[in-house]
Amino acid sequence: MKKMFLLIFLMGLIFIQCGKKGEEGIVIRYWDTHHNQEKTGRILHELIDKYDKEHPEITIKRQYIFRDNFDEKLATAIVGKSPPDVILLDRFVTSAYADKDSIIPLDEFIKKDGIKSTDYFKACWNEGVYDNKTWSIPHHTDIRVLYYRVDDFLEVGLDPNKPPKTWDQLFAYAKKLTKRDKNGFLSRIGFVPDWGNSYLHIYALANGGRFMRNGKITCNEPKIVEALTWMVNFNAWYGRENVLGAQQGFGERDMDPLIMGKLSMIIDGDWYLGILEEYGPHVKVKIAPPPVPKGMPPSSWSGGWAFAIPNGSKHAKESWKLIKYLTEYEAQITYATQAYRIPALKKAAQNKFFKTHKDYKVFLKMMKYTKYRPVTPIAQFYWDEVKAAMDYAVLKKKTPKQALDDAAKRTQKFLNEHIAKKAKKQQK
Repeated sequence: MKKMFLLIFLMGLIFIQCGKKGEEGIVIRYWDTHHNQEKTGRILHELIDKYDKEHPEITIKRQYIFRDNFDEKLATAIVGKSPPDVILLDRFVTSAYADKDSIIPLDEFIKKDGIKSTDYFKACWNEGVYDNKTWSIPHHTDIRVLYYRVDDFLEVGLDPNKPPKTWDQLFAYAKKLTKRDKNGFLSRIGFVPDWGNSYLHIYALANGGRFMRNGKITCNEPKIVEALTWMVNFNAWYGRENVLGAQQGFGERDMDPLIMGKLSMIIDGDWYLGILEEYGPHVKVKIAPPPVPKGMPPSSWSGGWAFAIPNGSKHAKESWKLIKYLTEYEAQITYATQAYRIPALKKAAQNKFFKTHKDYKVFLKMMKYTKYRPVTPIAQFYWDEVKAAMDYAVLKKKTPKQALDDAAKRTQKFLNEHIAKKAKKQQK
């Protein structure tokens, strides 16, 4: 009897210790820049907490990091040998993180679990591949489309079932939809190329431009200069000062210009559906593929987020299991259907919800044609330079060619210096 009670007592102790999540067990530290006040962050965190509850052998400690401080905090944590175990990063900078050894390659995990790159949309997966290794697993994608107000189209005699398909049609529609008050000020704008979430990239890529060729910076090649010139001329028709004046008072959510009736058309991402549903349910909006230059094939561009394991993680195996859970079918469906995102996993994107939804059908169709930003170790620097060039040109501080020539020169110089420093470091 004494032996039996002793055995029961010892088993009880083991049970108690196993139940103390995080005290004696494995702690996985998770970082992202998605706040719980955001719907996207809240849904993702609910999935992580669900996984945490279902796995008593681990404890997941989530931490919100302000986006502007993320790189610095991660670098400090890695140097201090206390990095997080899983991070959610803006996928286009995966290559920069990999180049700095901030994250580890995931190929062994991928191979062991039989995951195939073809299971995911090409644009999503390829952004995480650098130096012939896979460094991140895509979570979701975002893709740009044209949104337009049905009532505005009907008001000026445009058929809402026939959206503009070419740049010329887009310009013609914008002129027709634009309204000015008795003093000549813009009271409604048809379309502005650099509003929304499109930037120069969507027009340059649609025009056949490429931002890198054979490892060289090519943001100043003719097709991209042509695209930026088109953007500048579009703005010039309104008068850029008039556009800036009309922009006063615009903001996010219910202050969005399309919702306010101050803008008729905009190019934005799939997340914009959620904004419209929450803050503009009274506005009837349709979506269509982004217009392209006459004679060019359909085109859009995607970004999105991905999971990675920082260098120095003490629990890479358990971290991988969390990443795998968050990027597999059930979790992808749960997240994407609530957060207005297209899943990166193709099987999830073929779910009935997306295939039958009147708007998501357009997004899925465009995933066949979507492009992505160049994979480069200086991804963020290059993005900032191109964006600055766009702003200089649109504001007429520089010509499109001058702005892009300057951006190309600075970026190529920065890239060359980066390559030289890395080579020197490897020689030591």
